[in-house]
Amino acid sequence: GEEAFRGRAQATLDAREGWVSAGGVTVDDHRAELGLHYAPSQTWLFSLGAPVLLRHIAGPGDPAITRVAPGDVELRADHVYASWLRGGFHQRFGVFAEMKLPTAPFERDGNGNPLSSVLQPGCGSLVPAVGVDYAIGRRTLSFTSSVSAWLPFAVRDGYHAGDSIRAGARGQWQPLRVLAV
Repeated sequence: GEEAFRGRAQATLDAREGWVSAGGVTVDDHRAELGLHYAPSQTWLFSLGAPVLLRHIAGPGDPAITRVAPGDVELRADHVYASWLRGGFHQRFGVFAEMKLPTAPFERDGNGNPLSSVLQPGCGSLVPAVGVDYAIGRRTLSFTSSVSAWLPFAVRDGYHAGDSIRAGARGQWQPLRVLAV
């Protein structure tokens, strides 16, 4: 999670491209996600992620089709505590709750057959999640780690995500106030 500071309002745009194949069907995905973030206090940060997908779906003997569709919308609340350490290090602890909503459509190939679950643009479930994260940084470098539990509840027939425990880590170098890698 990000660090909150009172009155922070931010918009982000995340763009991704990729492809996946299953059962002879290939999907080329182009994804753009608008993120809106607001911190009403020093310790709370609320976020909304709304993806849009441009998908090219092709299979053997099927007419290739291209679709624009929404992905699964995500809502998130972070509660954070930040402090300064000796040597100029800054650390942050956080807990978060997230809800993924089943806003992505159930998709079919060019012949009207349902796509396999790995090719669907969403999971067809309400997915609550809870987790913790920790970050530490100094000047232009920072490192973040997190662990979370995701517990989907199916709301549509067909494909569904399974329960999962997720862990992650990332590093960031920010040479300028407006540029981070």
